[in-house]
Amino acid sequence: MKVKKVMIRNIWILILVSFTGCALIQKKVIFPDITYFIGSSDLVKYKRIAVLPFSDAPYAPQSGQIIQGLASQALAKLGFEVAERSRLRTLLQEQKMNALGISDIDQSIKFGKILGVSAIVVGEVGQYMTQQRKTDTTYSPSTNKRTGQITYNAKQGQQWMESYVSLTVRIIDVETGALIFSGSGQYNQGLTNPPQQLAEYILGHIFDKWGTGDGLTSLMNAAGKGQTKKVSELIKAGANVNAVTDGITALIMAAQAGHVEIVSLLVKAGADVNAGPVLSMAVLSGHTKIVSLLIKAGADVNARPVVGAAAIAGHAKIVSILIEAGADINTKDKNGTTALMHATNKGYTKIVNILKQAGAK
Repeated sequence: MKVKKVMIRNIWILILVSFTGCALIQKKVIFPDITYFIGSSDLVKYKRIAVLPFSDAPYAPQSGQIIQGLASQALAKLGFEVAERSRLRTLLQEQKMNALGISDIDQSIKFGKILGVSAIVVGEVGQYMTQQRKTDTTYSPSTNKRTGQITYNAKQGQQWMESYVSLTVRIIDVETGALIFSGSGQYNQGLTNPPQQLAEYILGHIFDKWGTGDGLTSLMNAAGKGQTKKVSELIKAGANVNAVTDGITALIMAAQAGHVEIVSLLVKAGADVNAGPVLSMAVLSGHTKIVSLLIKAGADVNARPVVGAAAIAGHAKIVSILIEAGADINTKDKNGTTALMHATNKGYTKIVNILKQAGAK
C-alpha cells in the first residue's frame, strides 16, 4: 500500500471525565490543544537526545522535574536514545551548575555538548495545578397529599477535583543552536485526571507531531509489521487506535497484513471497525479469521460491495461467511458489476454455485 510521506499524526487518546450540570457525569474523548513548529524532521540525525529540567509552573515547585521525567519517557517510547537523568545530575554537579543554571539556552547547548548528544529538549511548565470544584446544594419541594404541607428535600451538591496543565517544549540542535521543533499544549478545560496524567498525554501529542517521517503513526507501523507486544504497549500508553493518516488506520494495516491477534487487540481497545475499508482489505487479502472477527465486532457487511470483492479475489469461504452475515449478494460496484458477474467472468465455479444457491441474480 502506497502511503504519502507526511508527518506522523499519532494522537494519544485520553478518556476523561467531565461534569456537566449538577449531577451528570459524562465520559468522552478529549484531546489537548496543540500548536507546533517543525524546523527539521531529520530524526536520524537527532537520535541521541537529552531532556533538561523544565522551568516550574507558578506555585508548583518540582513540576519542571516531573515534566522532565515524563518527556524522557515519551521520547524513549518513540525510539530516541535519551540521556539518563542520573548522568545529567552527575554532570550538573561536576560542572557546578544547578537546574536553574541551565535554563539559559547558551548554557543548555553547552551542557548538551558535554553530554555528547545531538539535541537538547528544554521547556516551561505554564500551569500545573489541581483545584476543588463543587455544585451547590439544591432543594426540591414535596407536598403532603393528606395535609397539603410543603416540605423541601435537600440534595447535596457534588465535590470533585479538577486539574489544569499547560506546557511548552523546544528541541534545539546542539551544534548549530537552531530550533528543530517546538510545541505547546494544554486542555481547554479543567479535568478530573491527575495533573501528571494530563501532562503525559500532552507530551505524547506534542512529540508525535515531530513524527517519524514515514507517514504512519507509531501504532500503525507496529500494527502493519505484526509487532504485537509494541501494539499492546502503545495502546496501554494511550495511543489513538482511530488515528487516520491519508485514509489509513492501524486496524486497516493489521487487517490487510493478516495479524489476527493485533486486530483483536485494536478492536478491544475501541478501534472503529467501520472506519475506512477495513473489512474490504481483510476480504481482498483472504484473511478469513479477521473477516469473521470484524463481522462479530460489528463491521457493516453492506457498507461496501464486499461480496464482489471476495468473488474477484476467489475466496469462496469468505463469500459464504459474508452471505451468512447478511451481505447483499446483488450489490453492484461502481461499474455496475455484481458478485455473480465477477465470479462468472473469473471462472470461479464454486463461488458461482454458492451465490446462485443464495439467490444471486
